[in-house]
Amino acid sequence: ASKMVYQLPQLILRGNEPGPSKYVPFRLYNHGGEAMLHYSQSAGISGRDYTIRLNADGSFTEAAYHSIVNTFGDKAFSFSAAADYGANNLKMKVGNGEYRDVGDPAYVFGWSWQGGRAGTTPVDAVELVGDELYILGYEWNNGDALNGLYRVNINTNATTRVTPRHVLYFQRDGDYLYYASGEGARSYEGHDSVYRYSLQDGREELVLRPAMVPAAIKNIAVLNGHVYWQSSDTTALYDAKGAALNPGGICESMVVVGDKEKYLACTFEETPDSRYRLMVFDRGGGLVFKTSDVAYPGSIVIEGRELYYYNIVTKTVCHHALP
Repeated sequence: ASKMVYQLPQLILRGNEPGPSKYVPFRLYNHGGEAMLHYSQSAGISGRDYTIRLNADGSFTEAAYHSIVNTFGDKAFSFSAAADYGANNLKMKVGNGEYRDVGDPAYVFGWSWQGGRAGTTPVDAVELVGDELYILGYEWNNGDALNGLYRVNINTNATTRVTPRHVLYFQRDGDYLYYASGEGARSYEGHDSVYRYSLQDGREELVLRPAMVPAAIKNIAVLNGHVYWQSSDTTALYDAKGAALNPGGICESMVVVGDKEKYLACTFEETPDSRYRLMVFDRGGGLVFKTSDVAYPGSIVIEGRELYYYNIVTKTVCHHALP
């Protein structure tokens, strides 16, 4: 028998207006053998982030409030996602120890800042490589500072910008960090290319500059070197060759999932021209599943080659074997 263990709140936007979907977007994940739930309420500096531990007895514990936590082995990193955020917001702890400050105290870490604009959003993009933490950041008291990708030494607190480019999001794929940017870009409207930074030799290289970008690259996802991107004007989903993968569809999420083999799951809004609401791509770039079923991104799970997701309309868990 099923049992409700946590009720997601309704999505509320600025001005206390109801959001386009009934509930907040969420993410379920395994953290050291524990079931965790993370969700954001509203957007920008007025928003709040919550991390909830779902206990085996059906109860829950609020693990973090106004913070985003990432764990790598016995090391946990937390940065403030509160409305009253400020510089020196990055913390770390080892095992059951206490959190301590890490990184240059003059910087705000973990946020995307639109080059002097009022709008800014916490971004859950953090990678630990040896003793170096890669994370977004910008200089708090420098009005001309550009949001960028930084490397923080967790032992010395040395903070180094790894690329001069304006970066609002990055994703690790193998030994590379991928991100969208552009020459002289100060906001995402100037992001017309995809770059990657090597974790082996520190070199940056251009990966993709679509000739048919109508406005800008809004978001990217990478799996095994295959780059997928959204245009900023239509939010349609394209591959590296510029082919629309779901013509007429508005992509709402791109999530890498899978416990052994990794897959890219993409969900789409309901529009008259969209044929699919969920598409799954494998490491070779092939489309291995597509459906008009409606599913929350956080409910999509792949174990081995078995795909599971919660169908919002029928209120059932669906299962499909992937090729």
